[in-house]
This record gives sequence, C-alpha cells and structure tokens, in this order.
Amino acid sequence: MVHIVFGTEERKKVLAKHKDSVATFLDHNEPDFNFGQYIDSVSLFGQTHVYQFVGVIADGGMDELFAHGAGMAASPNFFIFQEADITEPRRKKLEALGFNISKITGPVKKFSNEIFALSDAIYARDKKNAWVTFQTLVNNFVTEEIHGTILWSVKMMRLHMYADALNIKPFVAGNAARASKKYTPTEIDNMHRQLVHMYHDAHNGKIDFNISLESWLLSL
Repeated sequence: MVHIVFGTEERKKVLAKHKDSVATFLDHNEPDFNFGQYIDSVSLFGQTHVYQFVGVIADGGMDELFAHGAGMAASPNFFIFQEADITEPRRKKLEALGFNISKITGPVKKFSNEIFALSDAIYARDKKNAWVTFQTLVNNFVTEEIHGTILWSVKMMRLHMYADALNIKPFVAGNAARASKKYTPTEIDNMHRQLVHMYHDAHNGKIDFNISLESWLLSL
C-alpha cells in the first residue's frame, strides 16, 4: 500500500494506522538506491515494514514511482511519501496505480531532514552529535521512526561488512564503508542485536522505548 501525504502531522496520522509494522526512513538520494528491493522485504520476525520517503516527487522521482508503483501498491509493506505539493495530472496517474493520496488542506510544514543527520552521526561514531540530534527529533517523530532509521543504518553497516563473504554488492557503500572503519565487526553485530531486542522489549512493555534508545546512543 502506498500513501502520499503533505506535511508532518498528516504523515504521523497515516503512520499511526500501521503501528504494528517496523517504521523506517530511507534516503532515496543514496547511490544506487532502488525502490524495488523493498517491495517484498520482511523483517527478521516476519513483520511488515513502513518505508518513509521525503521529497521524491520534488526531486524528480516520478519515473521511479511509475516504474515500481504497481508493485508497491500490491506489496505487503507500506510506503509513505511526504511531499510539499503535487500537480493534478500527476495525482491522477498515481491514483490509477493504486496510490492513496491525501488532500492538501492547509500550509504544509517543511520536513526536517535531521533524521538523516542522525544516521550520519552514527556512521561517524559521533556520540555528542547523535545525542543532540536525537533531542531535536523527538518533537517531530515517534520513537519507532527514529529507531527504525537507526536500525536501517546499522543493517547497512552489517551488509557492507559481510559483502565479500556473501559475494554481494551492497547498495549503500559510501557511508556504510566509512562507518565500518569506526566500529569492529563484533561491535556492529552487537549494535544490531541490541536494537532488535530493544524494539521487542519496548513493545512488550519491558522498557521505556525513548529512554532506552537515548541510552543506546550515549553508549556509542
């Protein structure tokens, strides 16, 4: 299922409908990014994903949406595209593919891209900047979104780490490659395991999600 929304508050409303899925922000401007690889992906525990993007249409990504739109619309995963505006011809074409497009009812709040800055801070192993960025994010994003983006970043680090052994080419090379020099393989594996356990412990009521994620960042 695909949603196109306008503004942060509208995105939060749609996200709330999929609270049992794993929410992640992805940067479509990463080298070799491909929407298609997320259509059939599943989490380690079989959960569906909510993949969120910002400004794809504004960045000229209509061709990519048309190329993968039918697959995304039929996917078990959910795709949320936050945009500032959309023309009526484009709206009609995307609705024909099965996209759910919100109506613009007022001024659209500009999206803060600092959630991607958090990934950069983690890649750089910059504990202070990661914590400061986290404090600004909690006002605009739910903890699941922040956690999902961090987990995705760590997954990219693991993918790069095992790329040679698995004879695969990671689709995110630059930042993940640099990050792999900041952490040992054991540390990267432990980070991934901690984040996965944190998600399930939080949803089982064993820990406070926000406090646990903040503590995790301070342990970098």
